[in-house]
Formats: sequence, C-alpha cells, structure tokens
Amino acid sequence: MTRKWLLPAAAAVLLCLLVFLPGTRHRPVPAGDLPPLVTREGAVRQVSPDALDLNTATFEELQALPAIGPVRARNIIDYRTQNGPFRSPEELAAVEDIGPGTLEAVRDRICVNAQEELP
Repeated sequence: MTRKWLLPAAAAVLLCLLVFLPGTRHRPVPAGDLPPLVTREGAVRQVSPDALDLNTATFEELQALPAIGPVRARNIIDYRTQNGPFRSPEELAAVEDIGPGTLEAVRDRICVNAQEELP
C-alpha cells in the first residue's frame, strides 16, 4: 500500500505547529522584574558627557546609538509612551528586542535624568 499522502500531511502538521505555537522570541521583562545592576566591586560606570537621555531622546537621536536602528528606536519610544519615563538606563532591557548585548553596546552613551513625575 502506497502512502503518498504521508509526507505532505507531516509537512502540513509541522507548518501548523510552527505557525500556531507560541515562539521563543525575546519577550520584554516588566520593569519591576528587572534584576539589580551587577557591577564589579569598586567599578565606576563612566558615562559620556554628551550621553543621550532616554526620556527625551527623539527617534533620530536614538538611531544614532550603536546597535539601535529604526525598529529598536520605535520600540524604545513605544515603551516610554506606554510605561512612563525610564527610571534607570538598565530599564532599557525591558524594551522589546533589546537584550544584554544591545544594552552593553549603549550603556556608556545613555543616561536617565531626573524627571519631575517620578515618585
């Protein structure tokens, strides 16, 4: 008995699984669940004097940062709009599509200045 239908059926099942099962894509971490910043004892974080404030940066200014293109810049602005101002530069890790490598690439070029509405 020939089973010509077996291979196409298996391919269809695999395709359905890939489409309908949740992916393993990076999901943002809620800001309140971020781990504390871990640094070497005695290490001082050096920030550029012309560091970019995440709370006031424009779309174009964000794209000028290393590893930040239009999609990540839009995600940063969307996060800021939905969640309010950033409380620390490390909160950038809570933004969709920004992982530890991206945060490390921009860490010395970003800052968060005090905002009046912060508690």
